[in-house]
Amino acid sequence: FGTFEAMYMSIADVYPGLLLKRAWASKLFVCIVSLFIGLPMMTQGGYYLYTLVDWYQGAFVMVIAFIQVLGMAYAYGSRRIRANIFLMTGVRMTIFWDIVWRIFLPILLMALFAFTIMDYRSPNYGEYEYPKLAVACGWLFAACGLVPLPVLM
Repeated sequence: FGTFEAMYMSIADVYPGLLLKRAWASKLFVCIVSLFIGLPMMTQGGYYLYTLVDWYQGAFVMVIAFIQVLGMAYAYGSRRIRANIFLMTGVRMTIFWDIVWRIFLPILLMALFAFTIMDYRSPNYGEYEYPKLAVACGWLFAACGLVPLPVLM
């Protein structure tokens, strides 16, 4: 439920007049579209498709996390984040967290991404090796998650 609400509200933030007027109908529509997107993964070959999507999405989530950490630490400001946390929880964060958010996390995420790329091998499922077209589709799946970043920034 939480994942659905986060996805739905992200769309509703962009199109508030369209989606929020009839919230139940738009939520039903998003559920039906999500069902049809996930339907191929419930077929006999679905695990092959799932493995292909999972193989390529994992590494690129680190890129998205890297961009979020940079935006959080530098664009919004780590001091403001500490002030917001204090405002919300009453707990004072030390300057240690500035160092973590500004230096340690970006380096760690880029190192993990670099090691993932260096250790790259073609996807497989047991003894089955995916054909070149499937590998190209996997890279396309990965790019779909990254393309909106420069477009929306």
